[in-house]
Amino acid sequence: MNNSIRNKLFFIFVIFLFVFVFMSLLISRYFLDDLMMYGSKSSMSNVFYKYRKQINEDEYNLDLYKDISNSYGLGVLVIEGKQVKYCNSRLFCHMNMYMIPDEVQTALPNIQIGESEVFVLRNIHSLSNQLVLIGRTNQDHFLILDQPVGSYEKIKDVLQVFVIVSGLAILIIGSIIVYFVSRRFTKPIIEISDRAEEIANLNFKQKLNIGSRDEIGDLAVNMNKISNKLDVTLTDLHDTNEKLKVELMKEKERERIRLKFFSTASHELKTPITIIQGYADGLKNNVAKSKEDVDYYTNVIIEETKKMNNLVHDLLNLSLYESGNFNIRKESFDLVDVVSKSATKYHQSIKTKDVKLSLNLPQKSIVIADKVRIEQAIMNFLSNAVKHVGEQGLLSITLQDDSKHTKVTVFNTGELINPNEMNTIWNLFYESGNESEFVGTGLGLAIVKSIIELHKGEYGVANKNDGVMFWFSIPKE
Repeated sequence: MNNSIRNKLFFIFVIFLFVFVFMSLLISRYFLDDLMMYGSKSSMSNVFYKYRKQINEDEYNLDLYKDISNSYGLGVLVIEGKQVKYCNSRLFCHMNMYMIPDEVQTALPNIQIGESEVFVLRNIHSLSNQLVLIGRTNQDHFLILDQPVGSYEKIKDVLQVFVIVSGLAILIIGSIIVYFVSRRFTKPIIEISDRAEEIANLNFKQKLNIGSRDEIGDLAVNMNKISNKLDVTLTDLHDTNEKLKVELMKEKERERIRLKFFSTASHELKTPITIIQGYADGLKNNVAKSKEDVDYYTNVIIEETKKMNNLVHDLLNLSLYESGNFNIRKESFDLVDVVSKSATKYHQSIKTKDVKLSLNLPQKSIVIADKVRIEQAIMNFLSNAVKHVGEQGLLSITLQDDSKHTKVTVFNTGELINPNEMNTIWNLFYESGNESEFVGTGLGLAIVKSIIELHKGEYGVANKNDGVMFWFSIPKE
């Protein structure tokens, strides 16, 4: 990442260090002389002003002059009037002789009492420059201090070498320090950037763990909050979409069933209507000559009318159950009594097929439910079982109780149901296999499903070794 903030921060600090070192070298190269000269002048002036009062109080204190010379490494010359009172200077004292350069003699009268003047003077003996301070303590008393310029030129050379070495050391060590500091400083920023990229890719699992208590730490906390909220929102959105897909599939299935319902209902109604119309025309046109023929024609019309009535009745019931506006009327009753009476109604059909009926019922089973609708569900189970039980087969009804639920099971021997059709048999006008073989009106199991769902119960079907078992379970209260 050539454009990373870490590299930018590192290069900015390195450039800053480089400029700092370069400026230090530049100052030492071109301004150190002036700085040191200024410092030396200031130092000599400070010495003069420090001892000026003491000199005025005791002009002939030679120990004081020696102390100035020894403490500050300065040459000292004391003049009173035109006479030298004390000299400890290589510039002015040579071979026990006093030599006062013309420049000094010219400057003496121009200096005010209590003031001083500093300038550079050439030493004719050592051929080197001397820094000279002339200070006037009173009317006739002068304190002259001198210092070789070469003494601080050596210091200047040492300082220049020191500046170069220390500058390079600062540049190298500073670059190393800045590198690690920039890594430490930018690490949480890079983590936040990587986390933001993961969020952009809809990955919300990883969380930022930045413990700094500053703006970056606050940013990490807010990033985690954003991640959590996006995760929850997208999860909810995904769940909602999945539910919507399921609802759309159910709606498509309901539409398919609805279209099939109208098609099959039309067919179911058309068949008895056609038969009724044919036999009615036969009666009208005196096709039936004998009383037996008339009775036969009349019985056919009555039978087909009953079929139509049952179909319309079932359609109305199913439409009512699925409308969402139907309210079941719960009451307390004995379910054993309802099952027994329902089985009795099919006694003749069972006897005709020579079917063995087995009732496995407790003495009593009290439930709170809609008695009429539960009886209808049981009757539909029995109707379905009677139509599919084989000759000399077995039909059994079992009722089981537990503390909260009552379960009714109807079993009949006969052909098993295709496992792929276990769920579709509860639909309207269920077709078994490839043949249009409807159970009664084709609405019986769909009505059972609606009734049990209205009671918040459960229902199902299972293949056994030699037959099929239908069941439903409802809460006791």
